[in-house]
Amino acid sequence: MFLCYLVNYLSILFKSIELSKRLHFEMLLSVFNAPINLYFDVTPTGRVLNRFSKDMDQVDNYVFFTFVSC
Repeated sequence: MFLCYLVNYLSILFKSIELSKRLHFEMLLSVFNAPINLYFDVTPTGRVLNRFSKDMDQVDNYVFFTFVSC
């Protein structure tokens, strides 16, 4: 019984890490592909960094624990 819980927990953990990496890569790619004169001139660097960190915090903390609690 314990082994089943452990395997389930580890599989959710690794999928959560994979999801986090994929989300970060896609967010970074979309920011890099944004037009420079329309996005970076208007949006401060701190706002972009805060948005990245907020979204990654949501994925790292809440998504993982939501799946573990099921």
